[in-house]
Amino acid sequence: MKLQMSLDVRFVDGYCIREDFFGFHPFVSIDALSVSNVIVREYIMYNLDIDKLLGQGYNGSPVMSSIQNYVQARVREKYPESAFVPLASHRLNLVITDLNNVSDIRHAVGVIKKVIYFFRNSSKLERWC
Repeated sequence: MKLQMSLDVRFVDGYCIREDFFGFHPFVSIDALSVSNVIVREYIMYNLDIDKLLGQGYNGSPVMSSIQNYVQARVREKYPESAFVPLASHRLNLVITDLNNVSDIRHAVGVIKKVIYFFRNSSKLERWC
């Protein structure tokens, strides 16, 4: 079984709440140190102002549930304002992870992301969000 984690960020942009998918990140083994390092590394790589990180949430998968307290504690050590909020969308994450293994789905998601990018960056829509 291939171990991977999906990473998303939800943020406020003007008056709009947005959520962006950063991708799937494979693991050789899942432990609190590895997971927390990936989270921090990705936020730094995308040049996010982590001092404004206000919350963190993880799904309730059996693998993650055993280490999520350690992961959120490690992230909170570096960023004390990041409160832990449990997520209820674990089944959706599992379905998305499985669908990512189908090349046609992966291609379709790429096209959808381009369409979303187009509409988000449309000059006529910029005044709203």
